[in-house]
Parts: sequence; C-alpha cells; structure tokens
Amino acid sequence: MKTKLPPHIVRPTLLWFGFLTGPIIWSLLLFVDYGTEAMACNAGVRSGVIALWLHVITIIAALITIAAIAVSWRSWQTMGKGDGTESGPDVAGGRASFMALGGVIIGILFLFFILVSDIAPFYLSACGGGI
Repeated sequence: MKTKLPPHIVRPTLLWFGFLTGPIIWSLLLFVDYGTEAMACNAGVRSGVIALWLHVITIIAALITIAAIAVSWRSWQTMGKGDGTESGPDVAGGRASFMALGGVIIGILFLFFILVSDIAPFYLSACGGGI
C-alpha cells in the first residue's frame, strides 16, 4: 500500500520529470532530426516528406515539454509558491520549490528552442540546395 503524502509535498519523480524533460527532449529532437534527414536523403526521399516528418516529431516533442511544464507548475502551486529560502528541518521543501519553479523556467526556455528548431524545414531543403 502506498503511503499518502501531505498535500503540500510533491513526489521527487515529478520534480525531476519537470526539471529535466525539456533539455532531454530537445537533445533527443536534435539527434532524431539530424538522423532522419541523413537517412532520408541517402534513401532519396523527397524533401516535402522529410519536412512533414520533422514537423510531426517537433509537435510531439513540444507536447511532451508542455506536459513537463504543467507538472512543474502544478508542483509549484501545490507547495505554495515557496521562495526557496527555507532553512532548518524543512530545507527539502525549499529545494523542491526551487526544482518546481526551475522546471517551469527551463521548460519554457527549451520549448522555445524546440519551436525555433522547427523553422528551418519551412525554408530550407533537408537534402541540400538552397531556399
């Protein structure tokens, strides 16, 4: 039987999910985008098909990052928007508030990176060539 946490305490797995998901998803997106382009161009796939696939991957990455932002925001709200200056026996609560708010900020930053990375396929051919 799971132990029930007090309402102001958030599970550490949720904090780590919110804090690390944006950077990890962005890194994976870059890896998958470049790999997809290289394989598709070598196989002779049309640029339009590659661009569509890259847009779909970016949308999925953005949705996962938005979910992480929502989890971080909810965690921060649950903890009462702590300012992270707590000390003493409840110092873990200060770290949790920091991770929750940091997850929101980092998530928004990496969501921006993810969305910006989707601009290039609109204007550039994936398999060489110019505009």
